[in-house]
Amino acid sequence: MQRLRQFYVSALLLVLLCGCSTTRVAPTPTGPHLRVLTYNVNWGGARPDLAIEAIRSSDADIVCLQETTPQWEQYLRQYLPEYRFAEFRN
Repeated sequence: MQRLRQFYVSALLLVLLCGCSTTRVAPTPTGPHLRVLTYNVNWGGARPDLAIEAIRSSDADIVCLQETTPQWEQYLRQYLPEYRFAEFRN
């Protein structure tokens, strides 16, 4: 009886787990769309170049940043000129 129960539990788990996927493929936009990125620059971070690379590689239309400072603002304005409109609230 115990062996039969184990078989049914194993079979049920196998059926439930088959076809499960942990990643979801983003659908291809069919009309107008925006790409939005939120990013915490970690004001004390020692590698601002990594933040710049992450922002640039995202190809986002809108970027929302957390933990910026006046120094970050200066750095971001210098190295991300493609984002012409920017508002910082330090």
